[in-house]
Amino acid sequence: MGVKIAAINAAVTAAATVYLPGDRGQQIAHPFEVQFKRLPRSQQTQLNQWHIAGERPEPADGPRAAERDDKGNVPFDLSELLDAIVCGWSGFADEAGLPVPYSHAERRATEEAYPGIEQSMAVAWYDTMWVNQREAKEKNSVRPSPAGSASAARAST
Repeated sequence: MGVKIAAINAAVTAAATVYLPGDRGQQIAHPFEVQFKRLPRSQQTQLNQWHIAGERPEPADGPRAAERDDKGNVPFDLSELLDAIVCGWSGFADEAGLPVPYSHAERRATEEAYPGIEQSMAVAWYDTMWVNQREAKEKNSVRPSPAGSASAARAST
């Protein structure tokens, strides 16, 4: 590819929020940011397909050969998806209030302590990298017709 857009970074920063149980049934919202690798569409699609299927092909000499099924696939879960797409975060501090640097191991440990972090990251990835925000804004700006859908309302105007 010969095109390079100067204003585009190698990573995309997205807002995310994890909702954790609080006292008396309330939810505590913790906003944070997550950085995703800017991947080609074909690679995003492949990762999405593996995530949906819950498995991916493993090279014959791969470290997970013992986990291969009869088709040569190994499990591919949310944590592995995030290993492939996340390259940083902000909004998490240690007991001294200092920022906690991102690593796959730190993310997994945080997920263990505060379940929902990884799901929040995945939601941010799908919302940021897969949803065309301009189309969503346009769709949501049209008042639905009492007689039908928003597209029917547009067609009648």
